[in-house]
Amino acid sequence: SPHNSSSLEREEGELLPDVLPGVIIDAMEATLALGYRYLWADQLCIDQNNREEVADQVGKMDKIYRCAVLTIVSVSERGGLPGTTSLERTESPIVDMEHTSFFVAKLEPIVDIQNSIWFTRGWCYQEEMLSRRILYFTESGALFKCSSMLCHEVIAGPELLEEPGTSFVSPSFISTKGRQNSKSLLDKCLSGDSDPSSTVSTARRIIEEFSKKKLSFDVDSLNAVTGVLSMFGSLPLPVRFCQGLPISETVLCQFDNGVFLDSLCWFHLEPTSAFRRDHLPSWSWAGWNGMISW
Repeated sequence: SPHNSSSLEREEGELLPDVLPGVIIDAMEATLALGYRYLWADQLCIDQNNREEVADQVGKMDKIYRCAVLTIVSVSERGGLPGTTSLERTESPIVDMEHTSFFVAKLEPIVDIQNSIWFTRGWCYQEEMLSRRILYFTESGALFKCSSMLCHEVIAGPELLEEPGTSFVSPSFISTKGRQNSKSLLDKCLSGDSDPSSTVSTARRIIEEFSKKKLSFDVDSLNAVTGVLSMFGSLPLPVRFCQGLPISETVLCQFDNGVFLDSLCWFHLEPTSAFRRDHLPSWSWAGWNGMISW
């Protein structure tokens, strides 16, 4: 992690504060146990008091997550990684029968993930959408996910995903059958196997899902999803964004007015609960708090 002159430092020359958050200590332990040397944590590696640095790093979140070997995620509300030295897991029931003991293992840690506070956070949306590999630490066990499989520690073999790139943060993973998952749609766009119209639709779908997430600060309404949206700028026919609204370009790299006008036609799913975010224009979904759709 790069050295910052942030408020976390206690004395000149110190790289880390005297007291580290439990989740970072546990993540260090997990990193070493997995055989890796480096750990990146935004709380320490970005100077939170330096607005220029924060803005610069927010714009690079796509590269940070896509280039990482592995992303460690804690879905515990106890401030650490369950199962590591500092944080024990919730004990599983044990049944003794004659000369054999059986323990009840929860085979659906996905439920823990979807019921967690982490699942509802806006900043965690791109963490899931952009990471190539994720190791989840839940109260019931560890779960590994990449683009093609899931592995749970109490199951002997991996579970191959029917739909590569499945994301837990997408509603379609939970309940909607016959509808492609947003993460797989994003990967399809990035591979060049998607037409411009489908690419814009995918961008809008991602924004719809993100609008359901919670943010501690309204000023992060665009920052927290910038990493995902910036991925669309690297396509042969880029989709760019104006205050969070998708803008498409034609083959001649000309502005497509029709796409922008369509992007203005968003609406609130619950109008009575929506309220303004004054730092952005009212014609953008990001200028409002509330779930939206097109």
